[in-house]
Amino acid sequence: MKKGKWIATGIALLLTAVLLAFPVMAEDDDQELTNQNTSGQTEVDAEIKDGSGEVAYIVTVPVKIDFGTLVCPDTDVDSYKIIPYDVTCVQMLGVKNVKVSVCNLGAKEGETNQIFYLTNDDNWTSSFKPTYDVYVNRENKIDTSKAMPKNGFDYAVFTAEGEFVNSGVALNQRQLFPYKDNLKSIAGNYIGNLVFTTVANVGVTN
Repeated sequence: MKKGKWIATGIALLLTAVLLAFPVMAEDDDQELTNQNTSGQTEVDAEIKDGSGEVAYIVTVPVKIDFGTLVCPDTDVDSYKIIPYDVTCVQMLGVKNVKVSVCNLGAKEGETNQIFYLTNDDNWTSSFKPTYDVYVNRENKIDTSKAMPKNGFDYAVFTAEGEFVNSGVALNQRQLFPYKDNLKSIAGNYIGNLVFTTVANVGVTN
């Protein structure tokens, strides 16, 4: 993903440099029209590339997802905190499609129950690690009970620029209820990491 962004940025800078240099080149190739030479021909050029030689893509994912302050429910009932976000395909050049996968940092290929969880950043020895669910299209929850494929669980396949996936994460605050009389034992700042991985199927876009 980052590589795609760097390629796109490099192209933009290159085009800017060419455009800024163009007037200088035009002056060197100027022809003079005078009373003795009243007309002249100017060659006008352009180029259209088929895209097969250049490969670049940009998929945007959130830099940070913040559940904010979690609140222990008064009773032992579900109490979900849901944070929506989008994953978007911004650019596709010389790419037929881009597959996006996701997993929790440290998850291992082929193993089951590779859940999404948070760790107490103030107390790494704490056994309390609240879990959360990742939703694709805000309806389909990723099933972490299955063996995790290479690069993570299937998330999306983008086939055109501008496509996006309305996504979300959901954490059930009910997990705090067993500690309702001693929240101090699990208090702290919790962190986790989602790892998004992109794989491009190189080819000419439709």
